[in-house]
Amino acid sequence: MTETYLFDLYGTLIDIHTDQTMPSLWKRMAIHYSIYGADWKPQQLKEAYYRMCGQEAEKLLGKTVQEPEIDLLTVFRRMYEEAPAHHRTEKPAAIDEDWLYMTANVFRTISRKKLKLYPDTVPVLKQLKKEGKKIYLLSNAQHAFTVPEMEMTGIYDFFDGIFISSDCGIKKPQKEFMEKLLETYHIDRQSAVMIGNEIRSDVLIAHACGVSSVYLNTSGFTDREIRKQMREYIADPGYKPLIIKDGRLSHLLHGGNNA
Repeated sequence: MTETYLFDLYGTLIDIHTDQTMPSLWKRMAIHYSIYGADWKPQQLKEAYYRMCGQEAEKLLGKTVQEPEIDLLTVFRRMYEEAPAHHRTEKPAAIDEDWLYMTANVFRTISRKKLKLYPDTVPVLKQLKKEGKKIYLLSNAQHAFTVPEMEMTGIYDFFDGIFISSDCGIKKPQKEFMEKLLETYHIDRQSAVMIGNEIRSDVLIAHACGVSSVYLNTSGFTDREIRKQMREYIADPGYKPLIIKDGRLSHLLHGGNNA
């Protein structure tokens, strides 16, 4: 019997769409930085952002980190400190944690095109809590973005524990990310299940950690595409996740439909 549910977030519980390619994003972020004395041209800022993200990820790579996850607050700090020019202001920005969180959420708010819960999210979480189940989050995400969005959508308090990749420096499918969650909360993997919308990250990490899994097809893949991904990422033909073809989380309570 399943007693513990490990959920992915985006594409599983929250339907989201962001676009970091929009010229308007970088124009407005350049204005934001200029207000606090750091002068960028929009295209310069965009190029610096992606360059710095790559550099920070490279720093994390090593013998024990194959799937690095940076903390974007580091990048937002560097974007201030390494601006091509700074001008004097009456009140220079204090580059502290509050300022970085504010800047991160300005970035997220501008780039976010959609944010809403899937229809079954709250009913399923409520039912699981009613049944006395434990609920945890294991998400490839940025803490500065994710916690506010969980609070905005009203699901934060459903969770008994939250693990976000930017806090750990690694992300799914690297097994140590899930192992840390399992060890921290003393979770019995035999009675746990991982639920997510990506075979490469969610199903693969569950398999690596000896945990059963549920694949939610919220992307509308065909049966053939799902089988192809399973063959590509899961080497063990004996490992069979529950596959919910229509992506409806409510099937989790009643059994799914396998592809």
